[in-house]
Amino acid sequence: MIPRDAIIAEALKWIGTPYRHHGTVRGAGVDCAMLPQAIYTGLGLMEIADFGDYPTQWHLHHDEERYLSIVVRYADEVLEADAAPGDFLLFKVGRAYAHGGIIIDPDACSIIHASMDAGAVILDRWDGGKLSRCPRRFFRLRGVG
Repeated sequence: MIPRDAIIAEALKWIGTPYRHHGTVRGAGVDCAMLPQAIYTGLGLMEIADFGDYPTQWHLHHDEERYLSIVVRYADEVLEADAAPGDFLLFKVGRAYAHGGIIIDPDACSIIHASMDAGAVILDRWDGGKLSRCPRRFFRLRGVG
């Protein structure tokens, strides 16, 4: 079992990494799909998943749940009330669940995510700004203790 504080410690190292579509390198560039994957694979919680080619606005024009289909391979959905640090939060943006972040403090609604608007990985709130208007689902990766 991977402790939650190990997930948080790894996630915090990514703050300030520039937003870069398809990026996977801390300090050089990462996007919202690759950030959680990099953190969770680095800790052995999942294998590297093939996201295929995904244009930045794919989710605005397609209903296929590509991101969600990868998430459910490695995680179980939990209620928002049961969300804990290190869990994963997936937002519906446009027509599909297409933006993710790692929960830092559920009581403060704080997450780390790669924000295209901010141009970097940031600490943010899921209950404020654009994210607050998006439907969301909460997930716990198998192997987190």
